Amino acid sequence: MRTVGGATVEDDANRGTFNSYSVGLNLEYDWNETWFLSVAARYYQDNGQIEESLLVDSGVPPLHTFQSGITLRWQGEKPSFRIIAQPYFTRFDNLEQDVEPFANLYADRDWALLGVTYSRSF
Repeated sequence: MRTVGGATVEDDANRGTFNSYSVGLNLEYDWNETWFLSVAARYYQDNGQIEESLLVDSGVPPLHTFQSGITLRWQGEKPSFRIIAQPYFTRFDNLEQDVEPFANLYADRDWALLGVTYSRSF
């Protein structure tokens, strides 16, 4: 089991304060030192980007994301093989009116990562 956490605070007298937080957990099961099964989850949030522009304020609204996944891995003496599946969910808070030109950029999104990898050590 692995846990990961993080926090960022950036304070700018002219542009305000940016805060972000994340927490993650990964559980891995090893059977016979060859096959490994792991499940993982990660949550991230921030309060958005404060940006002052002369033309258009394109500041990012607050963001919340959640990622989870499952991985199956086979580890041989030199080769290894891995299959991974991870859904990812992104949610932005409501847009301010002056950020409307960027509505498509800051739209909520759901997507998935599916991957297969093979590697060999020499």
